[in-house]
Parts: sequence; structure tokens; C-alpha cells
Amino acid sequence: MDGMANVIEKFQARCATVVNFSMSGERRRIGSRVSNQLVRLLQEALNNTWKHAEAATVDICLVYQPDRLVLRVADDGVGFDTSKRELSPLGLRGMERRVKELHGQLRIESAVGAGTLVQAEVPA
Repeated sequence: MDGMANVIEKFQARCATVVNFSMSGERRRIGSRVSNQLVRLLQEALNNTWKHAEAATVDICLVYQPDRLVLRVADDGVGFDTSKRELSPLGLRGMERRVKELHGQLRIESAVGAGTLVQAEVPA
């Protein structure tokens, strides 16, 4: 997942947000389609963090599970009211579309003043 490293480096170069990245599970080769979509999802999540969250820290975790991959991006920013998702920006809809194309699930949790969690689970 070298693409993720590049996305993280570019994010760190343009803002002061501290990024913590971790991986767990047995690392294995994944298809380019899955890899590309997860990299794009990470890019959009970090872009939203940069534009909207005012976060000091963002934690990124990639978990290799036997039958799936889980990508978690959590920030400590200002958060947003998820009940107003019908007004959500194209970025969130794009993330939902990418995960759906991979037959996965996307979870977005946030509350005003409590940061945001974006978690994608996709078949490996």
C-alpha cells in the first residue's frame, strides 16, 4: 500500500496535523482495484480533515483480516452532525460509492465537537 504512504506524506507536507499510522494483521498482496480505491478513500478522508476538521491529530489504521481489509481514519477535530448527511459534500458520497463498488461497508461516525471516524471494510 505504497500509495497510502504517498498520500500521508503529501497531507503532512501541507498541514500541521499529526498523523499516526499503523498496520496490523498478516500483510499480504491485495489487488490493484482494492488498493487504488482504499488509497482514494484515504485521500478523501484526509482532504476532509484538512478542509473541515481543524484536527490536531489523525489516526490511520489498516487492518488485514483473513477475509477483509479495514481502513480506519479518526481525527480529533470539530466533527459534524451526521443527521444532516443529506447535505453531505460530494467527498462523503464519493467514499460511499467507492466502498460500495468493492462490496464493502462504510461507517462514518461524528458529533459536533467530538471528531470524526471513517471506517471502510472491504473483502480482501
